[in-house]
Amino acid sequence: MPHDGEPGHTHSRKKGKTRGSRNPPTTEEGESTPTPSPSVAAANDAITTGNTTFETDKTLVPLELTSLISNDPSDLTKPNYIKVYGSLTSQTQNWTLNWNEETVYGRIDPIPTYSGTTREVSVSFLLLTPVADTGGSQLQMGEYQTATVQRILQMCYPAYANRGDNGFNTAVLKAPPILKIKMGNIISGKDGNSPVVGYLKNVGVEMVNEGLYNMGMSSGNKLVFYSRIQLNMSFGILHDFDLGVDDSGNILKNNYPFNY
Repeated sequence: MPHDGEPGHTHSRKKGKTRGSRNPPTTEEGESTPTPSPSVAAANDAITTGNTTFETDKTLVPLELTSLISNDPSDLTKPNYIKVYGSLTSQTQNWTLNWNEETVYGRIDPIPTYSGTTREVSVSFLLLTPVADTGGSQLQMGEYQTATVQRILQMCYPAYANRGDNGFNTAVLKAPPILKIKMGNIISGKDGNSPVVGYLKNVGVEMVNEGLYNMGMSSGNKLVFYSRIQLNMSFGILHDFDLGVDDSGNILKNNYPFNY
């Protein structure tokens, strides 16, 4: 029999009976919904308050996301703010110059008309749960990383006004899911300390499972957590400051985009 910590062992907590477990909460359709364990609630609380073991490692540069559809985006204690800690596997930025090309008779080359420059940022993280003692068990770290991904996916949806409970999808769209994005000086605003404004174009989540060793079971229910999660995100950037050159040929933002 493998011991705890050896390959082939499932990271799980001993299940115990809880009061009211025979009558789990149900949705409006009558379907049973799992009750989050205390550790899951603690993981969500850690995301909200920033009280995580990752915060003590000053060598980590997190990806910071702030949703702008909150009533108070400056209040970082609300669920509109998240820090993503993980092993950065890829970071790509693309600038696309948009030209309208018109082909005319008797001219070999088209006549280009400039219409704008767009910027797109793509990042990929491998979210790991350390095996070594980091102030919490590996399962607790896995719960935190899973809660992190869940919070990001919640940011993919808009805000609604006058949401009715008539059973139909008739809510009025109030605001799109616009974000503030920052990762060190590589993805930052005009001064290097502020974030840039943008929007999520796509999010990909892959639960990397190389055997039961990478899985865990939360106590009191059947919530599964993985110790390896591949997270891929792509952002469109909205420029909230002028870029280019002035009428004298001077660069408007000398340290754009990496704030060197």
